[in-house]
Amino acid sequence: MRNLQEREWLDDEERPTLVGTNARDAIEVATDRLAAPFAATLGDRAVELIEAMRPLADRIMSAGEVPSWNNMGLPWPAEEHD
Repeated sequence: MRNLQEREWLDDEERPTLVGTNARDAIEVATDRLAAPFAATLGDRAVELIEAMRPLADRIMSAGEVPSWNNMGLPWPAEEHD
């Protein structure tokens, strides 16, 4: 989290700054563009990929590398949906 504050992406209260919001938006656009061809081939197997990635996401969050509060308003730990 300190790294995000050093980059001025988060303020002292762990809220996103304008710099952080702009960086996130640019990352999201690039990610969507790059992932679109791959995601289109997944179809129904997308759920399988999400389930396979969950342990990695748990490790990243447990290490404190990403704030549990996020701009998308998604809770962590992530809720599992059937």
